[in-house]
Amino acid sequence: MKMIALISVVLNMYRACKIKKKIIQLSLFIACLGMTTLSMGQTSSDVDPDLKEGILHYGKENYEEAIISFKKAANRGEANAMLYLSTIYLGLDGKTTVNEEESFNWLRKAAMHGQDMALYRMATLYYTGSKYVEKDISKAIAYFAKSADAGNANAAYTLASIYNNDEVVAKNSARFIHWMKTAANLDHKDAAFNLGVLYYNGEDIEQDLETAVHWFIKADSFGSQEAYDALEKLARNEEILKFENIRKMLESWEIKQASGFYIPF
Repeated sequence: MKMIALISVVLNMYRACKIKKKIIQLSLFIACLGMTTLSMGQTSSDVDPDLKEGILHYGKENYEEAIISFKKAANRGEANAMLYLSTIYLGLDGKTTVNEEESFNWLRKAAMHGQDMALYRMATLYYTGSKYVEKDISKAIAYFAKSADAGNANAAYTLASIYNNDEVVAKNSARFIHWMKTAANLDHKDAAFNLGVLYYNGEDIEQDLETAVHWFIKADSFGSQEAYDALEKLARNEEILKFENIRKMLESWEIKQASGFYIPF
């Protein structure tokens, strides 16, 4: 739906698509590990048996046994096992000996094998600089892109943030929108919400209220409270409800709120 005039509805609370600008700091990267046990497309029956065994030991905090199992899997090229080893050697549990060099070596190997979280962590290291790599924004962006291409929504969202301001590289609206859409399509709730705001306000993209509502509904389904609040307000706005397709979308969304099941029209 192409709209030229901006309908002033209720979105004044939304910081005009205030994208998070602060990239994750190294300390946060180390703490927020978000372990991934299965690669995209894998099922539990596909998982390397030693990786499975290592995960069981890891969950029980039997780290010495976990290391043995993970190394067996890693030596066969299992990237998730390499990532687990990198994590264990950081010693975050307080029970295993810290070995930063060993941790970094396993991280780099996992990234070389295309593990999306490992690629994301390598990107963060290059973004901030570390004991093992010098700060290099170009390499950081390349690693973020590889991570996003491997299915990491946070990497795509980080790239959108980078290209949305002049703090790191020159603002690039086309790349900003590309990576925001990529993150949203990977079920990133903040990206989906921000994409809705962009389409609603016509910022960096042609205004399209119907597409905006679509992304608000998506973001709500991903757990975005901001998207939920936006939809509640839009569903009570008489000007918005004059558009038949949007009205149907919002009515269907309201049915979902009552029944827990969204019925696309």
